[in-house]
Formats: sequence, C-alpha cells, structure tokens
Amino acid sequence: AIVGLFVLDWRLGLVALVILPPTLVLTRWFQVKSHAAFLRVRETISAMTAQIAESVSGMAVIQAFNRERAFLTEFDRSNWANRQTNTHAQWLNSLFFPGIEFLGAVAMVSVLWVGGHLIGQGSLTIGTLVSSVFMLNLVFQPLQELSDLYGQVQSAGAAMEKISTVLDTEP
Repeated sequence: AIVGLFVLDWRLGLVALVILPPTLVLTRWFQVKSHAAFLRVRETISAMTAQIAESVSGMAVIQAFNRERAFLTEFDRSNWANRQTNTHAQWLNSLFFPGIEFLGAVAMVSVLWVGGHLIGQGSLTIGTLVSSVFMLNLVFQPLQELSDLYGQVQSAGAAMEKISTVLDTEP
C-alpha cells in the first residue's frame, strides 16, 4: 500500500510518511514501558497467588495462632499492589492505541490538505487524491488494529518471561 501511495503521487506519499518517525517513537516507548509494567503485573499476581496458597494450606496454623487479621492485612496489601500495577499497565494501553489512531488521523488530514493545495494548483487530480486516501487507509487500518493487539502481546510476553524464569530455576 505504501508503494502504491508513492506510485499514485510521490508528494502525497512523502506527506503520509511524515508521521512514521513519531509512530516508531511511540511504539518503542510503549514497548519499553509496557514490558516493565506487565512484568510487574505478573510479579504482583504471583505474590497474591503465593499468599493465598499459603493462607489456604496453613489455615489451621493461622487460626491456632490467631493470625487471621495479619494475613488479611497482608492480602489487602498484595491486592492493592496488584490493582495499582494493573491500572498502570492499562493506562499505558489507553495511551498507545489512541496515539496510533491520532497519528493516522494526522496523516489523513495532511494528505487531504496537501492534496487540496495540489488540486488547486492543477498538478493533481481528484481521482488521484481519492485513491491516495484509500491507499492511506490500507496502510493505517491494519496498523491501528495491530496496535490494539500489541498490548496483549506484551502481556503474554511478560507472562512467558515469568514462566521461563521459574522453569530455568535449578531445583
């Protein structure tokens, strides 16, 4: 689609690619930040799971020593930490997807604006502009859909890293 956009009109192709650097910067920022955030989510989930497993398996001991309140307080702390890390990870997702949408809209408006000026000068036809808009849509629609799934990929990657760490631990 990008090659087709340049074949239609190289000037509109260049205008559309102006947003490529900010898109790459935004994607790299999200990759770094979300990877760390999703690793932290996995750590808090594992801490909660371990705390629950210890509480359930040692319930008789906990009750015998009257430690219910202490374990409840510990669980509340783990639960709060889990909520905070999940909120932060979702906040990162809520910035990335609309950011990609915004950059796609900027590219579309830029192509339409420059195309309008070129039509006014007589160096571009309306058909070429319309075709360029369709080509640009072919470029950005999959990118926008992939940006939505990228957060899920980052989460799965963090889970896989956590599992790999556990499996690599010497007995």
